[in-house]
Amino acid sequence: MAKKVITAESVARGMIVSEAVRCIGVKQGSQIHKHIIDDFNRVKPDGGAMTYSAPWCAAYASAMAIRAFGVQAAKEYFPLSYNCNTIILKAKRMNIWKERDSYKPEPGDWILYDWDDSGSTDNDNKGSADHVGIVRYVTGDSIHVVEGNKGTTSQVGERIMHTNGRFIRGFVCPKYEVVTIQGRAIKAAEKLEKRAIEDKMTYNGSATYNTYKQALKGKKQLNCATAISYILQAVKVLPVNRRIWLSDKINGSGAATIKKRASVTYPNKRPGKMLNTLKPGDICGWKKGDLVHTAMVHHIVGKRIYWVTFGKSDMARHNMIRRRPFYYGLRVKVLIKLHRPE
Repeated sequence: MAKKVITAESVARGMIVSEAVRCIGVKQGSQIHKHIIDDFNRVKPDGGAMTYSAPWCAAYASAMAIRAFGVQAAKEYFPLSYNCNTIILKAKRMNIWKERDSYKPEPGDWILYDWDDSGSTDNDNKGSADHVGIVRYVTGDSIHVVEGNKGTTSQVGERIMHTNGRFIRGFVCPKYEVVTIQGRAIKAAEKLEKRAIEDKMTYNGSATYNTYKQALKGKKQLNCATAISYILQAVKVLPVNRRIWLSDKINGSGAATIKKRASVTYPNKRPGKMLNTLKPGDICGWKKGDLVHTAMVHHIVGKRIYWVTFGKSDMARHNMIRRRPFYYGLRVKVLIKLHRPE
C-alpha cells in the first residue's frame, strides 16, 4: 500500500474540498445559501452583486475558493465568476484550463459541463458551458463532484461523472501548489536552494547578513536561520532586511512581525509525536545542546518528514531539502505556522 504523501498542494486541495463538502444539502433560499452568495459578493468579480434568486453553481464554486483561501488568493489563483463561460475564458487567460474531456482531474479541480453535448468521441465538446462543480475525489474512472444549484431542488449535491464521459466541457486546474502562503514559501525555498548552489554559498553559523543579496556581495555565507529569513522575505511575510533566529523563543529584528503574521507555539515535543500537527510550510526550531536549528517542513511521506534545512552538512552535500532522521530524537522548541494574508 502506497504511503500517504502530504504536500502544500495536497493540503490546499483538501481545504477547498472540505469547504465544498461542508455545504452538501444546502438549498437555495436558505440562510446558509445566502451566506454563500454574500461571500461571493465580497469580491464581485463580474462587476455587480449576485442575487439570491439567480442560478448559483459558478458563484458557489467561487465562494468555496474565497472561503478556503481568502479574498486575495482567490482573486489571484481562481477564475471567479457567476457565469460558467466567463470562468472558462478567465481560466484560459490564467493558463489553468484543460480542454480535453479525457483529462483525469484531481481533488479541487473544477469540472465544467455542457448539457447539449452530443456525446461524440471524435472530438472534444467545445459548446457553451451550463454548469460547474468541484471535484471531491476520483476512483478509477469515476469522478465524484460536489456542485451548487444541483437538480430541481437547487441545492448543493453530489454527482458521479466518468472520465471522457458525455457532457464534460473541460476542467479548471488552479495552481494549488502556490495558492497558500505555505506553498509559496516552499517554492521560495526550492528557488533559494538552487540559487545557493549556483552561487556557491557556504555555511557559517555566525552569518548575519540581512538579505541574500548582502550575503552574496559579502562572504557568500548562509545558515539555517538566515536562509529561512530570506525565504520569508521572498513571500513578504518578513519585510526586507528583517531576520529571525530561534532559541527557546523567536529572536531577531523580524520577531515582532512573525508574531503578528503567524501562530507561534512552544510544543517541546519530538516530531514523531507531532505528525498530526505538522504541515508543509511549518517552521520548527530544534534544540540540540545549547543551539537551536531552524528548519521548514517541505513534505511528509507516511511517518517521514522531509525538511528545508540549510545546515552545515546539508549545504556541503548541496541537498537542502531532505529527510533528517536524527531530528526525530530532538525536541521542537518553537513551532511557527504562517497565517494566510488578507
